Amino acid sequence: MLILIGFCIATAVIISCDVSHYRNNPLRAEFEASLRAREPIELANIVRSGIRVQLFMPSDTLQTGFTTMLIELTDSASGKTIETGSVQILPVLRSAVHDRQTPLQATSTTAVKNFDRMRFPCDVLLLERGNYELRVRFTAQGKTDSIGVLVPVRESWRVAKAQGNDQVSYFLTFAEPQRPRVGVQDFSLFVHRLNTDSSEYLPVSGLALDHEPTMPSMGHGSEGNIAPAYRTNGRYDGKISFNMTGDWRIDIAAKQGNTTLLETFFFFIL
Repeated sequence: MLILIGFCIATAVIISCDVSHYRNNPLRAEFEASLRAREPIELANIVRSGIRVQLFMPSDTLQTGFTTMLIELTDSASGKTIETGSVQILPVLRSAVHDRQTPLQATSTTAVKNFDRMRFPCDVLLLERGNYELRVRFTAQGKTDSIGVLVPVRESWRVAKAQGNDQVSYFLTFAEPQRPRVGVQDFSLFVHRLNTDSSEYLPVSGLALDHEPTMPSMGHGSEGNIAPAYRTNGRYDGKISFNMTGDWRIDIAAKQGNTTLLETFFFFIL
């Protein structure tokens, strides 16, 4: 009996150690998603060209990945909320050596209701940890201007950096589902490569992607997965299936033609 108990304890320690060595030792995906359901945190409140610009983030810490930030525009003289216009966020990774611009996402043109306020939702890609300047560009009431906000960004499980067989650095972003759940659901990845000459992240098209979800602790996979197909601007859409809660590893293989370009994985706890 003592031998059996000792074996079980040792096995639990081994499993725990193995899981802890997965990239970034992630929090539960459910808990991460719950943070986004809370009232957003104000990051900046700046008046420019007669318009008050308030920038909100989904939680008190920004992490790498695909996220949606919110911008509230108000006429600074009247206090009236502005509900139509044009808003974009361009993240720039700052360093002593060079600056890197993250690919710009779609322009937000209509405010939506968020906690009884009308705010513009702006999608943002953050591919590496570090200190960023978020450049907010806006056009409203016939005025065009911008503000810059400095903010640190932490690493998360949602971005996998991999060295391709062509010796180029690639960044794969687990964009959807933002809130993984049990069952078959939409699955979206962004794929970018680093242009070392210009220090830009460039979207990658034309890859054949394959993904295989497995549970390391249970030794099985799932059914109903559909390989992500290229859509636009580095985005690939497919289906992914999780048949129970627990630890999930998603292995990704990317091919160019018949040649494997890279292999990497994501890991989280559902």
